[in-house]
Amino acid sequence: MGGRILVIDDAAVVLRAMVRLLRRGGHDAHGVATAEDGLEAITQDPTIEVVILDYSLEQMNGVELARLIWSIRPGVPLVLMSGWDPSQLETIGDLPFSGFLHKPFLSEEVDRVLAGILRPDTVTDALIG
Repeated sequence: MGGRILVIDDAAVVLRAMVRLLRRGGHDAHGVATAEDGLEAITQDPTIEVVILDYSLEQMNGVELARLIWSIRPGVPLVLMSGWDPSQLETIGDLPFSGFLHKPFLSEEVDRVLAGILRPDTVTDALIG
């Protein structure tokens, strides 16, 4: 079984598709559509292992939300997703995101990013040989 993953995206179609993709991959995934609901979920559920969040949210951007999440749960792995190229997202700066998903992305990209977070020894073994 994969990890417990929270997805935050205000685009309903993307949110449903991402949660479905993660569940098919064996993860315990659930999604919320607002930054406020994401903060509530991360506060109330200490079992969340990874948060995947969209950069372009209505209430605030994903980097602002990431800072708030890290103030509540320091060190929780965060994966930022966006249709923008990461080099165009000036506000990312040197924040330690665990991964970036450039929309549109393939399920294999999601699997690779999550494997690096949830099973880093598997990724290392694959790279070594």
